[in-house]
Amino acid sequence: MKRSLAIFFMTKNASIISIISFLTTVAVARFIGPAEFGAYVNLLIISSIIMVLTFFGTDQTAALLRARNVKISQILKITHAIRLFIGIVVILLCSIIYKDNPLFTLYIFALSIPNYSFGYIYEITHKQVRFSYIQNIEKLTYLFSVMIMIYLDALTLSSLILFYGMVASISVIFQYFEVRNNFRLGNGSTSIDFKEILKINFPLVIVSLIALQYGSVNRLFLEDSLGKEALGIYSASWQLVMIGTVYQSLINRLWRPELSESIEKKNLNQLINSLVRYFLLGILPLAIAGVLLSVFGDNIISLLFDERFYAAKQIIPYVALYIPIIGAVAIVDLVWISTGRTYTYLLLSSFFSMMIIFILWKFSSLFDLIDFAVFTVISHTIVSFTMFLLVLYIDLWTRFRKFKGNKMGIQ
Repeated sequence: MKRSLAIFFMTKNASIISIISFLTTVAVARFIGPAEFGAYVNLLIISSIIMVLTFFGTDQTAALLRARNVKISQILKITHAIRLFIGIVVILLCSIIYKDNPLFTLYIFALSIPNYSFGYIYEITHKQVRFSYIQNIEKLTYLFSVMIMIYLDALTLSSLILFYGMVASISVIFQYFEVRNNFRLGNGSTSIDFKEILKINFPLVIVSLIALQYGSVNRLFLEDSLGKEALGIYSASWQLVMIGTVYQSLINRLWRPELSESIEKKNLNQLINSLVRYFLLGILPLAIAGVLLSVFGDNIISLLFDERFYAAKQIIPYVALYIPIIGAVAIVDLVWISTGRTYTYLLLSSFFSMMIIFILWKFSSLFDLIDFAVFTVISHTIVSFTMFLLVLYIDLWTRFRKFKGNKMGIQ
């Protein structure tokens, strides 16, 4: 019963956060227009790259480490030490590289504050629902700030990003006071050091950077080919995908510990049940959302945006196809990380990434908006399906073959 309530509240809160994030982006895009929204998207692309570097895979492997009975206090200390060190280095490099444009460094700093969130602690201590409420309040506060700035005709790129940083700072400080007792928790029989963390997580950093090509790097090719205004229009329609992405990230927090534990302990019954429930609550809702978007997409664009963004209507069918793919991609990523075969994952992801980047480099100058959308959907679908088959063949089949007569996972 407790588990069912957690799933219900996480699903509800994930949906609310997704909608709030989407409405905030729509309000910003409508007010500042396609060209400046394109500039804003560029900053978000850069901040997403910095986020991957700063996280250093720690958000993904915290559940795996806890499944291996590593102390919570050690996970917390090492994770935030890594994030703070990398974050400081990145800001210093930005201040040197962009010394003639200190405002840019300030933007990057403000956008990077959520990188120091303690969400992974809520996850491994099974308080994901509480964290989702914290995120609800954070997103609502930011949306309220944006709406006030629009009402006062005071919304600029600077005010938008600085208010974002302020709201994120308050959220991170609140989270710290909630989780600070975990710095002293020693429940766990296993220790881990920095070298082992680096060994486990380094491949995940590269894999995460590679994954950015689907939502970020391809947009850089688009901007180079079609210009900043086209980037703004394309990104506005792709914000509908963001609803699915935000929803999926919160659902992942609920399932990641369970998947890691079932694979680590070779509990086949638990793994199958987790995958089935993940499909029902993680992928099926996104598929339904994709169907609704394909039917009402034109009306949604007309309702949310003005005529400057109407060109986005032509790529809505492909956005609708892409939304359920988000769930499939997420489960493949979760399973690969839970197996611990991070270097194999790195090599395979690098191979597919190089193929995709080569195609974009060679042919993107011939693409229009529809071509970019179609290529993103097809390439991501093929890669995800192939990676799932590979993890079944390389790891899961071998891991569970000896236990196929023991579906309860008793060794």
